[in-house]
Amino acid sequence: MAITYYGAYGANLNKEEMQVRCPAAKPIEALILVDWTLVFKGVADMIADAGSAILIGIYEITETCERALDHYEGYPWLYKKHYLNVALSRGPTQIMIYVMQEHYDFGKPASKYFQIIDQGYDDWEFDHALLNTALRHSIQNDRGDSYKSPRWED
Repeated sequence: MAITYYGAYGANLNKEEMQVRCPAAKPIEALILVDWTLVFKGVADMIADAGSAILIGIYEITETCERALDHYEGYPWLYKKHYLNVALSRGPTQIMIYVMQEHYDFGKPASKYFQIIDQGYDDWEFDHALLNTALRHSIQNDRGDSYKSPRWED
């Protein structure tokens, strides 16, 4: 069985939520990924942005976990998979992340969804500054074309 490393930056940073979806997932380490930034398009997304950084929680996941995450993330219609080569403490490796399909625009996340991510930042001991910047950006740039999740209605 191949080991897969998954990079979480949204609701799956919340370790309790992740445990529900993927009981076999193991938190490995935190990572700062440069030249990417956190945004909200109704739900969390990450976009390439030179000079920026995003905080990622790395999990070791099984094939069963990946299938559960595919379902949760709406793969392939809402999110697509993206693979990045990164340097972890155990050495260079490839991680899988979910990135939203391009046709969604910036928009404010539902309050409960944001609170779950906020708890995830606490779980991983991340500084909340980048999260709060992403929230402000989503509010200021909301054009009404973001994803509206039935799971996270306010």
